[in-house]
Amino acid sequence: MEHTLFIEKRYNGPPDSANGGYVAGLMTNFVDGDYEITLKAPPPLEKDLRLIIDKDNNLELRNEELIIATGVPVNFDIKYPFPVGFKNAIEPTKLSPLRKMNTNTCFGCGCRAGGLNLFSGIVKKHESDKMTITTVEITDEFSDKFVDDSGNITKEIIWTLLDCPGAHTSMLYDPDIIVLLGRMAVHIVKPIPVNQQYYVVAWQTGEIERRKHFTSTALYSVDDELYAYSKQIFIELLLP
Repeated sequence: MEHTLFIEKRYNGPPDSANGGYVAGLMTNFVDGDYEITLKAPPPLEKDLRLIIDKDNNLELRNEELIIATGVPVNFDIKYPFPVGFKNAIEPTKLSPLRKMNTNTCFGCGCRAGGLNLFSGIVKKHESDKMTITTVEITDEFSDKFVDDSGNITKEIIWTLLDCPGAHTSMLYDPDIIVLLGRMAVHIVKPIPVNQQYYVVAWQTGEIERRKHFTSTALYSVDDELYAYSKQIFIELLLP
């Protein structure tokens, strides 16, 4: 089976390619169950991409003959921390240094109009785990593309909400590095209604291996109800 995906330029991560979490979530719209998506190359914007689903429900996203991403069904769990609490997310979000990074245009965490404004801050009581936290609110006035027909947040937006905060566990604690998503798996515990407030907690789950950073993220309601969680590998870029 084959589908065509077209990623609008508004959904960028880096300036010239798509947000990794958004693309990964978009790929899973055509299959059921949990998936692990591995990014092989920067996903291009404003171009028709081929999503191929084989007989085993494995996924392959191609730009002509170049493989952009692959996906496989997965069952997983994570050891997530006790909920930090929505009230404890408000101040770190307000003080987030991401609010001052005007050159960051990422759809997920950039300082820009029309983005998700995932302004993570450091959780000082959990600095040993390099934990970050951010508040989240998606309203039905935000965009009809962010909400499904049942009034719940769409998969690709959920994946984005869980993506960027994971990267912040590296970049907020070490501002001299840049990491990009390499692999991600998401489990949605239950549908996530629009017009409610949430918070996302992110933390590192292991020692850095060369340029690989291992993280997990979890999305909670204001009442500390778990709605979704993920595990991720981010790749640290080699900078000049």
